[in-house]
Amino acid sequence: MGRKLLADLVSRIEQVDVLTSYGEVTKAVGLVLECMGLKAAIGDVCKVMLSSGKILEAEVVGVRSGGVILMPLGNVEGLALGSEVMYKGRKTTVGVGESLLGRVIDGLGRPIDSKGPLEVYHLYPLYSPPSNPLERRRIDEPMDVGIRAINGLITIGKGQRIGIFSGSGVGKTTLLGMMIRYAKADVKVIALIGERGREVKEFIEKHVGDALDHSVVVVATSEQPPLVRVRGTFIAAAVAEFFRDMGKDVLLIMDSLTRFAMAQREVGLSIGEPPASKGYTPSVFATMPKLLERAGRWEKGSITGFY
Repeated sequence: MGRKLLADLVSRIEQVDVLTSYGEVTKAVGLVLECMGLKAAIGDVCKVMLSSGKILEAEVVGVRSGGVILMPLGNVEGLALGSEVMYKGRKTTVGVGESLLGRVIDGLGRPIDSKGPLEVYHLYPLYSPPSNPLERRRIDEPMDVGIRAINGLITIGKGQRIGIFSGSGVGKTTLLGMMIRYAKADVKVIALIGERGREVKEFIEKHVGDALDHSVVVVATSEQPPLVRVRGTFIAAAVAEFFRDMGKDVLLIMDSLTRFAMAQREVGLSIGEPPASKGYTPSVFATMPKLLERAGRWEKGSITGFY
């Protein structure tokens, strides 16, 4: 109890605004903003003051001589040349806690299910450093996914990563829904990345159902900025890590990894990365292992991932 309290205090102290840096928007083209005079690093979250008086959050995705490149996390209406940009030392984290169970949150970690505010007491990094490979346990314990054909013929182990590949309309979503309802896992984290807005409620009602009580759903729909879709993917991974650190066996279901890669490709192309195979940028191939390696089995818990 004392260690958890100390860790929580340390994470909150790290988020205290101790120094504010200011800059201004000098260019806005497509999905990116260029800002001069701002002292911030890649991954930092800044605030842009719009002419309407609203505040737009943006994340630093690149640096250039004399300035930084920002990508907005919301609507840019009201953005003007010279708009003030402010950075208060805020790192890219997400609030987590047991109150997330039974809730639906967006790609920024905010609740969208009209059930009131979240009570979160811990801050977890979105882009956590890779874990020591020697701290991982061997995958030697089977996991009941609730489907007899899979349990008997292609048994899944706790902490394993599994890709589900098929064409459209052949039952991937139905298969995932069966796992969500019947798999024997302490907590289920479901990431709906790049889905059409009209399909989200149908998926939750039809495929999640009563399993929502011990699940967390992260939603980043297709009309949202690409960086929000990327962040939604990593928020799901961070939430899964929180429950894993509590010693729970977590089932992480991501629908889909392809749309995550497409969103990361949009980010990469917007900041000038050269396209490679099928138009995917180098950052896609660098970012995907960082996401997939967050599943696995440790001494205190496990994350089993279906992508």
